[in-house]
Amino acid sequence: MAPCPYMLWVNSQPLTVDDATWVKMYTTEHAADMVSTKTADRASFYRAIQAPIGPLSAPETYHPLNYVAVYQTDYEDCVKHPLYGGMRHHSTLLPGGGRIDQNGDFHARNYKLVQNYDPDGVCADKEKPPSFIMTVEMGAKDEDAYTKWVEEEHLPLIHKVPGHLRAQRYIIGPPITDGKDPAEHDLSSVGRHLAIHEFDSLDAVLGNDESVQQALGNNAAKKALADSNVSVLRIWELVKPIGW
Repeated sequence: MAPCPYMLWVNSQPLTVDDATWVKMYTTEHAADMVSTKTADRASFYRAIQAPIGPLSAPETYHPLNYVAVYQTDYEDCVKHPLYGGMRHHSTLLPGGGRIDQNGDFHARNYKLVQNYDPDGVCADKEKPPSFIMTVEMGAKDEDAYTKWVEEEHLPLIHKVPGHLRAQRYIIGPPITDGKDPAEHDLSSVGRHLAIHEFDSLDAVLGNDESVQQALGNNAAKKALADSNVSVLRIWELVKPIGW
């Protein structure tokens, strides 16, 4: 299935309940509301299976959140769209039927799609999201050089990794304030670029297959990493699709 023009990316971590309750709340209520209100076309909820890899701009203040909800949407800033007004913001699964935003830690971002890399066309009619995704956040000192490297060299190489299906490239969108102080949603330490690589198997990736080294360890890739002010790689497994 082709991606929508925009994506809402929400990292989260429970603060007052266990992981099982958080997953249930998110997949049966919160993400489900996003789809039922048509704020998002569809959603995918993932659990991290690997801690962040790579140099971080401020490692002492970086606290990785181990869940991510990926919302495909037609709206650049969907939480400001009138449809978002139909969302529930409390849950009976939380202590005292409390507010969702007060029972978890969140980091939400808007993204705009700039490339859907699917050279084999295998995902055109896909009826569910991939079982695994690898996400790469990067900055770029030279945008033209970065784009040239990704499109002409990096994507064709990583597509040779067994299990790789396709990739989407995004750039950061407008900050999400949701009525709060914009300083609370500072994106200065977030890479402007986000790549989502879809996999149906991680055997080659986790086994450090030679094809992975060719894609991520060559001189051009090392230079791109050196020229990036932010570089964070993570791997996630699908918990539940919503609206597919």
